[in-house]
Amino acid sequence: MQAGVTNIGITNAVQGRGFFYAPDPSSQLACMIGGNVSMNSGGAHCLKYGVTANNLLGLKIVTVDGEILDIGGEHLDAGGYDWLGLLTGSEGQLALVTEITVRILRSPEGARAMLAGFSSNEIAGECVDSIISSGIIPVALEFMDRPAIHACEAFAHAGYPLDAEAMLIIEVEGSPAEQDDLLARIRTICERHDPISLKVSQSAEESLAIWKGRKGAFGAIGRISPDYLCMDGVIPTRVCPTCCAASADVGRVWPEGCEHLPRRRRQPAPHHPVQSSNTRRKSEGAPCGRRDSEVVHRLRWLYHRRARRRPGQAEIPQGRTRPRGDRRHARGQAGA
Repeated sequence: MQAGVTNIGITNAVQGRGFFYAPDPSSQLACMIGGNVSMNSGGAHCLKYGVTANNLLGLKIVTVDGEILDIGGEHLDAGGYDWLGLLTGSEGQLALVTEITVRILRSPEGARAMLAGFSSNEIAGECVDSIISSGIIPVALEFMDRPAIHACEAFAHAGYPLDAEAMLIIEVEGSPAEQDDLLARIRTICERHDPISLKVSQSAEESLAIWKGRKGAFGAIGRISPDYLCMDGVIPTRVCPTCCAASADVGRVWPEGCEHLPRRRRQPAPHHPVQSSNTRRKSEGAPCGRRDSEVVHRLRWLYHRRARRRPGQAEIPQGRTRPRGDRRHARGQAGA
């Protein structure tokens, strides 16, 4: 296919024959497969099926010299150098992608989603780690904090638990018997972490409603604030609880003028906090622009400190954005 085909267009073209294309970023209605290759896009279901790089077979590219090359083949892991791995995620810096050959998969027999609400971000993160450590790999496992829950519920009316501080969306697939077995095992794990609420969808329509809220996350933010900065980090599953709490810390101590929402975290590894603001207001626009990289460094530092902090060690001072003597931020600003 050519690079301008939309992500959802691939599945629409083959689903009538019982197939689908696995990577499904939130923008799949509009994003194009060429851009997915350049950014190595993932999506809600990359936990089980992988990201774009795991679902590519071949590329046709044009080099800076105008040479047309065919990379890859008709199956995964073609012989020779891994040029697909090099080009995927290179953000268009190495070549122009004009045609893409992707792997399509047989559609599952069925799928069901489950909502689990918890009293804190840390407890929800611990539950994520427990599920993955048990050997269960759900099709999707998504985290949303309280601001995200309320924003998405107001936008999509998906039935999210508004009394929860954090929520997990967990999806499994397979035959009805397989779904029942996996959901029962996951429910047992969730119950060890004292959930506020547990809800299992009973139909495809209920599952679609659950995902409507998640897929509409950025649209929901747009109803709150006209501007936002979304950050993207990858963390080990073992520090999920501490990192979820770290992003909440930033929201509590960030100065007035730019609101920080530790929005959501896709899967057990990628973490996507969102800083919202209204640059149309003079009081917000300038500080937010100057402090974008400051937020990134604060999050990085908080993640690092929380992951290493020993029991009884002092909490991070709220008046400081980074350790004294840390000049990385200043260098980054100069480089910008």
